[in-house]
Amino acid sequence: DMDIPEGTIILEPRSIFDHAMVGYDIDQAVLIYDFDLLVESLMNSGCNMIESVDYIYFNIIGVKLHGWPIIQDYEKNL
Repeated sequence: DMDIPEGTIILEPRSIFDHAMVGYDIDQAVLIYDFDLLVESLMNSGCNMIESVDYIYFNIIGVKLHGWPIIQDYEKNL
């Protein structure tokens, strides 16, 4: 388990998305999630590949908030 500073934005539900958490960027004070692991996590929860990718792009990558997590490696899937 990673030590996550208080106030850090964490993707919910954690039971699905914690599996995709791969690091913490100290300079930006944000969590880092892996795109492929996010897809895998959603597929394990019952979504198919297209639903998973659509969900991630619309509900995670598409969000522009200060402190929002970084999603690594999603560019390679464009």
